[in-house]
Amino acid sequence: MLHKISYFTLNKFDEHFFEFFKNTHGLFQLIDSSNIISEVQVMEAIRKTDRYILHNEKIRFPGTVLLMYIARTNQINVAIEKCGINEKTRHGIAVYSNPEDLDRIIAGGYITITERFLPFDVSGYDFHVFSEMAKVDFTL
Repeated sequence: MLHKISYFTLNKFDEHFFEFFKNTHGLFQLIDSSNIISEVQVMEAIRKTDRYILHNEKIRFPGTVLLMYIARTNQINVAIEKCGINEKTRHGIAVYSNPEDLDRIIAGGYITITERFLPFDVSGYDFHVFSEMAKVDFTL
């Protein structure tokens, strides 16, 4: 699958926020950027998520698998706590396969698209990021 990445600022977080995710088409996940090291980490997590979904067709929420790779854990609740959007989120990354999904959440006033604010790559973190994602592969 081909997915896009957009950086955003979270404008509001209310009781209707998660209702939006029930009507998305394909992969759509908003990620809190506070635990993301680089864009390369996100791209690798997307690649691993796509591969996992390819071989596990019963996945109902592919965004959860993506969060587990980003957070480098096989525990869904830990992944959501570390990288999921919450009322304290200020900046994040949207990963999506259907631009209409992104347009709807923007139109709802939840996010504003911004310029890239994370580095593309950070030398010295490859072993940490990729070895931890390999552990997730092993335990899923």
